[in-house]
Amino acid sequence: MEMRQSWYRAADTRTSRRTYLTQRLTPETAAKLRKMTEECNREGGLNMRFVEHGEELFQGLKGGGMLRGVPSYVALAAPKSLAHRQEKLGYYGELLVLECTAMGLGTCWVSGTYDHNGCKEQIRLTGDEELSAIITVGMVSPEKSLKEKVVSVAGRRRKPLSDWITPSQGLPDWVVQGVETARKAPSAMNSQPVQMRYESGAVQAFVDLPEGVHGLDLGIAMAHFELGAWSAGAQGKWKPGHNGYVFEL
Repeated sequence: MEMRQSWYRAADTRTSRRTYLTQRLTPETAAKLRKMTEECNREGGLNMRFVEHGEELFQGLKGGGMLRGVPSYVALAAPKSLAHRQEKLGYYGELLVLECTAMGLGTCWVSGTYDHNGCKEQIRLTGDEELSAIITVGMVSPEKSLKEKVVSVAGRRRKPLSDWITPSQGLPDWVVQGVETARKAPSAMNSQPVQMRYESGAVQAFVDLPEGVHGLDLGIAMAHFELGAWSAGAQGKWKPGHNGYVFEL
């Protein structure tokens, strides 16, 4: 998809939100998110679903006590036969997150604390598909709740650029901007597992265990890197490589 300035700005302000207001999304907002989800599916070969009325999935203790008032969500599903499906779900899922952020909505990546079976029933997941995670979506207060503030403390710790990419000196501006934007990307338990290498004018990105949630983390970081590089005037795309993905101009 074509990068957008609103997404780049949203990468600076995006933060995980776990407490939502009671009002539902407006019909116009829901229609925009449904349309973008469909566009991402077509481009990535995915089967993500935008669920406008998903409240019951998080009622009581179904949200593990960490999520409150969730009205809507995006189910991150893909065909089991799709190569690199985790990375693609992470990449396109994060573009949806940034679009939501640009629209003033709150979001949160969730892989564990939700009713998995209930979600599969709600989206009518088939035997040929795999559900990897969900992204909660809804209206939020400008100020985080006390619980959100406590949880977000750990999420603010970011590895320095030198821990993200090798070498870390003498890099082109588009690479620096790409990595700096990738450093703002969310990851499971704030583990920040993505590693990058710059060589011969290209950037390689990889994780040690791409099959699990770290595959999602890789895709999320790839989306952020591409946005940062784009902001510096670099037009490039990610392609599968021998180990991970390669970003070439």
